[in-house]
Amino acid sequence: MFKIYDLIIIYKFKKNIFFDFILFLKNMIIYNNCVILNFENWGILPFYYKIKGFKKGFFLLLKLKINILFFKILINYIKSNIFILRYFLTKIKKNDYFVNLFCLKKIKKKNAFKR
Repeated sequence: MFKIYDLIIIYKFKKNIFFDFILFLKNMIIYNNCVILNFENWGILPFYYKIKGFKKGFFLLLKLKINILFFKILINYIKSNIFILRYFLTKIKKNDYFVNLFCLKKIKKKNAFKR
């Protein structure tokens, strides 16, 4: 059974390690027959307070459609990675996701130029 999740990862401010992590994470998700619906790299953003001694961090947003069994493996990997400062995970109901997708398509059609 596949479910849809939003995963936000805050990663330590080290460029060369971060891009290797992104590549490994994408490959791990694709190898396990899961789907990346949305991938956004928000870049380096400052924190309002220090998190584990850091003032800045890379932010990464993933919208995933993943299997429950792989979900546990992914969370264990994220917890064990020493370069991840924080992660936030939210489960999205399918109805909400498809309603938002439908509204987005309607907005794009509305804003299209007529010739």
